[in-house]
Parts: sequence; C-alpha cells; structure tokens
Amino acid sequence: MEDREIVIDVKDLFAEYVRKLWIIVICAVLFAVLLGGYKYYKDKKAVESSLKAEDFEWDEDSFTDTEMEAIESYVYLTEEYQNKCEYLENSVYINLNADKTYKTVLQYYISAASEEQTKNLAILYYNYANKGGLVADIYGEDSSIEKEYLQELLIGQGTNYDSRLFSAAMNIQVYGEDEAASTELADKVKKQMGIYSQTVSQEICQHDLVLVDESASTYVDKNLKDAQEDVQDQITLLKKNISEAKEKLSEEQLMAARIILGNEQPEEESKESVPVALSKKFILLGTAAGIFFAIALIYIMYYFNRTVKTAGEFTKHYGLNCFGVIETGNKTIWEKWADKIFYAHGKKGCNPELIVPKINAVCNNAGIKRVVFSVNQDTANKNMIDHYAELLKESGRDAEVLGDIMNDPAAIQRLEINQNVILVEEVRKTGYEDVRKEILFCKEQGIHVLGCIVFSK
Repeated sequence: MEDREIVIDVKDLFAEYVRKLWIIVICAVLFAVLLGGYKYYKDKKAVESSLKAEDFEWDEDSFTDTEMEAIESYVYLTEEYQNKCEYLENSVYINLNADKTYKTVLQYYISAASEEQTKNLAILYYNYANKGGLVADIYGEDSSIEKEYLQELLIGQGTNYDSRLFSAAMNIQVYGEDEAASTELADKVKKQMGIYSQTVSQEICQHDLVLVDESASTYVDKNLKDAQEDVQDQITLLKKNISEAKEKLSEEQLMAARIILGNEQPEEESKESVPVALSKKFILLGTAAGIFFAIALIYIMYYFNRTVKTAGEFTKHYGLNCFGVIETGNKTIWEKWADKIFYAHGKKGCNPELIVPKINAVCNNAGIKRVVFSVNQDTANKNMIDHYAELLKESGRDAEVLGDIMNDPAAIQRLEINQNVILVEEVRKTGYEDVRKEILFCKEQGIHVLGCIVFSK
C-alpha cells in the first residue's frame, strides 16, 4: 500500500470513538461550562449595568453640547429603529404576500344638481377615503386593526368628472391578507360610504352616490414588494447606525440615553428581585457543541494517524500471512468497552496458542528449516517472541530472534545468511510506511517474508 493512501475501517472508527469517549466527555463538559458561563456573565453584566443606570443622576449640564448631541443622536436612531420594527411586526399591509396580493376595487359614481356641486362632492369623498375619516368610522365599529395600519389597506383613487353624465367616478381599493379578508373589509367600506352619503345629503346638499362596480382580484404587487424591501433596508441601516453611534458613547452617556429611552428600573425592589441564573439552553447548546467538536477532533486524529489500526490490515494491504495476534492486556476501561461492543467475538486471528503450529505448518510445506524473527518492540514483547523461538526449537526447527532489520546493523548482518523472516509488529505503533519499507528491503535482499506476528492491546 502506498504511503499516500489513507484507509478508514468504519467499524474500527466507531470503536475509536468509544476508546476516546473520555475526550467527548471532557469536551462536552468544557463547552457546557464555557458557553453557560459566558451567558451567565453577559446576563450578570447586563443586570449590573441596568442597576447602575437606576442610581445614575444626570442633567444636560453633566455633558458638553457635543456629548449631548451624541446622546440625542443615539436616542433618535433607537426610537426610529423601534418604530420601524413595530411597524414591520404589526402592519397588515406590509406583511401581505406581494406575489399574491388580494384586492377588491369599489367604483362609485357621484352626481349632484350642478357640475360645481358634483366636483366639490368628489373632492369631499376623496378626502374622506384618504384623510382618515373612513378609517375612523370603520374603526369605531371594529377595532381589530389599528387605525394607523388600517389606512394602508384603503386607497381612494382620483375622481374624473364626466360632463355628459353630470357625474364623477371614484375608485376605492381595498386590500386583505386573503380574499375573505379583502371582501369583509370592502363590505365595511360600502356600509360607511352609505352612511356618510346620507349625512352629506342632509347637511350639505342632495346628491347620489352609486356603487356601479365591485371586482376582486389577485396580482403581483411590485409596489408592495418595493415597500417591503425598503422597510427591511431601513431597519438594517438603522441597526448599523445605532451600533456606530453606541461605540462613540461613554458608559455615562449610554446610561443617560437608556434613561431617556425609559429602560431604567425606578423601583428599589427591582434591584433585589432581578434573577441571574445559568441558562439551561446555553448549557445544552454548549454540551452539543462540545460533543460535535470532540467527534470531529477524534475523526481528524484517526484520519491522519499513519499507523496500522488493526491486525487485519497487514494481510489486507500487504498480503502478509498473520500467524497470530497477541493481546498484551494492558487496556484502559474505554478500550475494554470498545472491544466488548465491537469485537464481542474476539479479534480475528487472536489465538496465540496456534502461532507455533501455524509457523511449523508453513515451514514444513515449504521445506524451511530455519526462521528468524525481526523484533522492534519493548522488552516484554521480545521476551514473548523468545519463548516462541524456544518452542520452535523444541519442535526441531532452527529459530532465532533478531533486532530491528531496518536500524540494527547486527540484525542486518544476520539476515544476509538467513533467507526466511517473520516480522513482529504492533498495532497503533507500527506505521504504514515502516511496514512497506521492511517488505521492500527484504525483497531487495532476496529475503523471503513468511508472515507476521502482531501485538495488540
């Protein structure tokens, strides 16, 4: 296997998550403490700041003219921002669907005894529809929509005098969030227009107000879409300007501005009753963030770890005959749990008692009388290989344990007269490149690699 290749065994990756479960726990706790603590600190600072504002006394003489201008500018921008946000939240018109706007159009004819009276009445009705009179009358009977937002839904269009009919035409456009709402509001308009017509006839002059047409439709309202975008742009710009204005204020100026805006808490009892507690939401968010961070960190560490992860990789990637896997037994509790979950039936080839019989079988089939072990392990593992070498000698085989064939000159000299070698490797310590170099070295020297013995936790 080339060194540039990176192989991931999914099963072993999940086992690695269990082995490194302590990292996940630490990160989860750490992030929960950091995020929860940060939120607690911010809340505490905000409460302390508001309490300071309560005790803060000031007047215009406390600041220079320039400082007062900065305060007033911040207050103005904040109030404008609050008004725009309130408008965006409460306005029925601005929250209509611009791509599917419902509209009902009412067309009226106004006629009187003379042309002058007709024209004056047309102006009167136009002002009634657009200057708040119609809205006030509708609101008097139904206050479900605020006056300031109701007027946006009613638009009276200009009047045109027809000299042939001695009458003037006038349209009233009625908007709604759906067809039913538009029609319901149009009915209220018709009712109030009729009542107003009677009042005008009694108090000003006799005339006729006739509803000649009523039509409902849906369409794409480009003007509404532009208005919606304009409001959003204004809010965004105000937020930016408020942030810039706030940076120019001192702490005392900011407290003065808050008092002007009415953000202070004047009651003494509020100082003692303001609760500051750890946020469960931020603790949970911190825990989740810590877990995801730990999972990503473990994956990256696993991905870039260039050591052989499992005994099976020696056979899978290098074609080596694995005579057996020897478990050292010095496992952490996490490693024991990983083996119990993912390797409940034992690791493949993990039967040390069969190592010597397997080596004898291979040697007998190939007519090999002498083998050597290449060991680059700690003393405890080397002693175990010495034991296997003694067992082979007892079975009539000539066996010897050498050092590292890549770095030990004495071991290299011994290999020149010994043609059969068994590599002794250790999972998670032997690198992919180390195995490749050992096999390549043996091939160049004409040395036959019989297989390997693998140590694993």
